[in-house]
Amino acid sequence: MERYEEGKKVLWLSILLNFVLTVLKIGVGIIGSSQAILADGIHTLTDVASSIGLIFGLHVAAKPEDKEHPYGHEKAESIATFLLSIILIAVGLNIGYGAIKSLIAGTEGVPSIWAVYVAILSIIIKEMQFQLSYRKGKAIKSDALIADAWHHRSDALSSIGALIGVVGARFGFAAADPIAGAVVSLIVIKVGLEIFFKTYNELMDMSIDEEKISEIKMRIKSHGR
Repeated sequence: MERYEEGKKVLWLSILLNFVLTVLKIGVGIIGSSQAILADGIHTLTDVASSIGLIFGLHVAAKPEDKEHPYGHEKAESIATFLLSIILIAVGLNIGYGAIKSLIAGTEGVPSIWAVYVAILSIIIKEMQFQLSYRKGKAIKSDALIADAWHHRSDALSSIGALIGVVGARFGFAAADPIAGAVVSLIVIKVGLEIFFKTYNELMDMSIDEEKISEIKMRIKSHGR
C-alpha cells in the first residue's frame, strides 16, 4: 500500500542520519571523555535498530488478507511499535545505570569542546527528524511512524540534557555530565512507557472510555436532528 511505502522512505532517511550521528556521538563520547554524549550515542544507535524493525513491521502490515489472516496484517505495525517501546525502556535503564555508576565511582572527566559541537548538531538534526516523521505519520495515519517521531524527540531532549551536562562539566562542575546522563535516561524511559501502554491497549483491542462513547452518541444525535 502507498501509505506504507511513504512511511518506509522516511524511515530509511532516519536510518542514514542516525547512523552518522551514532558514529559521531560514540566516537566523541569516548575520545572526548563525555559520559552524557556516549549515552546519547547509544540512544541514537537504538534509533537505527528500531527504524529497521519498523520498516519490517510496515512491510508485513502492507500484505493483504489471506486464509491465515482474514483481517489482514495491520497488527504487525502495532507489534513493531510495541517492541520499539521495550527497546526504549531498556536503553533508558542502561543509560541511567551507566550514569549512576560513573557518579559513584567518581570517574567524571572534563569533556572536550567537540562534545559541545556534536550535542548541538544532534539537537538540530533530531528535531528536524521529529517534525518530518510526526507530520508524515499524521498524514498517512501511521502509529509506528508517530512513535518513531517521539523516539527522535526523546533523542533531541537527551541531546539537550547532554549539552547542559557537557557545558557544566567544562565550567568546573564535573558531576554535571553523568547527572545529565541520568536525566536523559528518565526522559527515554518515560517516552518508552507511554508508547508501551498505548500500543499494549491497541493489541489488546481495548474499548474506548465511557466519556468518549457519550461524546460520539451526542454527535450522532445532533446530526440526526
